[in-house]
Amino acid sequence: MTDLTFDGKAETREAARLILNALTRLGFADRRQDGTLRTVQVEGLAYDPANRVGMVRIDTRRLPHRAAIPRLAAEGVAHHLTGVVHRPVRCWNTTALIYLVDFRDHPTARRLPKRLPLDLRKRPNISYPIGFGMTRSGEAFWLPLGGCGHFIVAGQPGAGKSAFLRSLLHQLLRQPDPILLALTDMEDVTFPFAAGLPNLLAPVATDETEAGELTEALLVELERRAGLYQVAEGWPENIEEYNAQAAEPLARVVGIYDEFSALIQGAGVNSRLHDDISALAMRGRKFGISLVLAGQDFKADILNTRITNQARTRLCFRVAKPEASKVVLGRRGAERLTVPGRAIVSHDGRAGLVQTFWVSKEEAIATCRALSAGGPLLDGLELRVAEVVVDLGTAGLEALYQHFGPAERGGVSYRQLKAVLKTFERRGWVVYDGPGRVPGPVLGDLVEAARSGS
Repeated sequence: MTDLTFDGKAETREAARLILNALTRLGFADRRQDGTLRTVQVEGLAYDPANRVGMVRIDTRRLPHRAAIPRLAAEGVAHHLTGVVHRPVRCWNTTALIYLVDFRDHPTARRLPKRLPLDLRKRPNISYPIGFGMTRSGEAFWLPLGGCGHFIVAGQPGAGKSAFLRSLLHQLLRQPDPILLALTDMEDVTFPFAAGLPNLLAPVATDETEAGELTEALLVELERRAGLYQVAEGWPENIEEYNAQAAEPLARVVGIYDEFSALIQGAGVNSRLHDDISALAMRGRKFGISLVLAGQDFKADILNTRITNQARTRLCFRVAKPEASKVVLGRRGAERLTVPGRAIVSHDGRAGLVQTFWVSKEEAIATCRALSAGGPLLDGLELRVAEVVVDLGTAGLEALYQHFGPAERGGVSYRQLKAVLKTFERRGWVVYDGPGRVPGPVLGDLVEAARSGS
């Protein structure tokens, strides 16, 4: 499948950078008399779009003494460079020394699905896991919240930005460890169902004034934590160090600003609100405060260096112009995305294409309502199965499969049912009674609490 985000010239430049660094690490360099390092240099770059091949021409006139052409052209060197660039590299040595980088799709690249439901049962065993989606290699991309830094999320209406924020909120609410939230929803359409959540640091902000109050609440919490760090043993430098020795560990805090660009355009780039959010971006990570700044479009003055220097994770769904992609990602490409939910994700400067995880609005609403009512955190499928188990009085796999019918007819697949029942059994919600499994005494209470919160 053609990757519509591919920029052959930019990828060739990046491949050249990786090749030069790798050659230096392999020892193809020497010291000048003044002590500076002489390394292999590039004489020219070119990209052949017809064959999707990048050409990296080495400057053979100024090679270090240890970098003779036969050594650079050796098969083992090309094999090593293939592992570094993650693309097939071969040496073409005719009149000059040229490394060819093959950017064609290979069997390891998979066709991404157009919709990718989130399955929290598959999240990795890391601290505060956040799932982004599936990469072209077919791997699920997860990061620990603490390793994400701050987020920048951009995308036009319908491109997948709001759906990602909904998925992110759902994941944060279902973390096994405590978390506090601060939500800004300028259009009151992304988080209207989150108003009653018990772990909100401040009420959901829907206008500029309320956004300012919410930001002040985050700053107050930051200063409170700074005071705790000052009197803690060992002078902790991050929340992990503080919590490791604290009698009362601190919960992580996530502040999500939807329509951030519109908010700052209204308040002004020289406003106190922009200054306060920039201060949060600079200092928050140390104290376990992460920011998610989302908008349809971003300009460089809105994402100042105080913010971008701390934003380790960036997602760009389809945007209107290449310039918008470049502001967010540092590269063009997101303007060529066409599939909703498809995004370029950049983490610590390395970018890749993903199909982001999808959570239905109904499931997100159910999670918020259950938490608001003090009920259980059953996801949409778990609640469906639990209700039927309680109503039928049995947790037998065959009986449930006959009730739901096959997935292709709107039911639930045999595999999904089996996985849910194993989860229920592990939690003690279904028990063996005679020949088969039946709902345990707790399951009926959980279903009733979930229904009362809906």
